[in-house]
Amino acid sequence: MRKQERRQQDALPPPARRAVPNLDALKRRLVVPLAAARHYSGKAMTTLTPSFEIEQTPYVMLTPQMEGISRTALGKEVDGLSSHRHEIISAIDFLVTGI
Repeated sequence: MRKQERRQQDALPPPARRAVPNLDALKRRLVVPLAAARHYSGKAMTTLTPSFEIEQTPYVMLTPQMEGISRTALGKEVDGLSSHRHEIISAIDFLVTGI
């Protein structure tokens, strides 16, 4: 290994330092509103606006209305949608890329 290559490699941070920073430090959150599915019967694009059930009520995710809001503006958490992660990521991907 040449001297210049060794210096460049030594300048790289260890993997632990390249980790994603803690998101708690951010003052805003990216949120997507949910609306009662009864208002969107037959109108929803399932890839862009997937539906979920929260407390036995169906909701549609309004992905095109996604925005960043202050953490202090958020209410209390009602339910978690982590089990629908794939659908949520697919909807955001479709919004951004169109495919």
